[in-house]
Amino acid sequence: MFRLAFPVIFFFACALAVELPKNFKKCYRDDPNLDECLKSAVKAAIKDMVAGTKELKIPPIDPLHIKELDIIQGTGPVTVELNFTDVDIHGMSSILVDSVSAKLDGDEKTLTLNLVGSKPLVMLGQYTVDGKVLVLPIQGSGNAKLDLLSVTATIKLIGSVVQRQGVDYLIFKKVDFVLNPQSMKLNFSNLFNGNKELGDNMNKFLNENWSQVYDELRHSFQNAFALTIADLTHRFFAQVPYDSLIPPSS
Repeated sequence: MFRLAFPVIFFFACALAVELPKNFKKCYRDDPNLDECLKSAVKAAIKDMVAGTKELKIPPIDPLHIKELDIIQGTGPVTVELNFTDVDIHGMSSILVDSVSAKLDGDEKTLTLNLVGSKPLVMLGQYTVDGKVLVLPIQGSGNAKLDLLSVTATIKLIGSVVQRQGVDYLIFKKVDFVLNPQSMKLNFSNLFNGNKELGDNMNKFLNENWSQVYDELRHSFQNAFALTIADLTHRFFAQVPYDSLIPPSS
């Protein structure tokens, strides 16, 4: 499990309030079926945000572009510095919302989303790596492709209502994030300075031992992945007033 605390003051201070786009579904706080309503709303929002939203200035999410993604593991069977740049993650639009749970009473507010990938998530980008994987050295730089198959994920947003210029906003300052692929395929080009035999053997080894490799890198991987999810989430909630997003009564 990964918990992220990230700075929100600068963005929050600069953001201007906008209304929820008309095609976004509203859910009311006193709705006895709030969780089901939010599930439907989140499902529709993901579909609408595939190409980005001009009103909220949110970029497209499929492919989801990540400028930098760093995975650093310093102990255990896997000790590597794995750096990705200009990563595009394809398949975000295939994410299905399995369930949503909201707890909005009290000062602490939580929103938990359980997600399922109906198609593989495919990561394409540039990489550099140096270190050791299960006693074997690994080194190289070039193109990388990672296929995450049959993904399930849980995102728990934790925050509170914050007032700005007399308007309430639901601001999430922490994220618990868990990502579980049922399988993973990896391909790193140009390993070991382009030595094809060594590179092919390492890619084969990584794929044969993907589960152990992922378990060792899980914390760092989820950490890096969650940074982008947290940024997108905050961009949304910091712009739309709480009473517009989830009105107090129907």
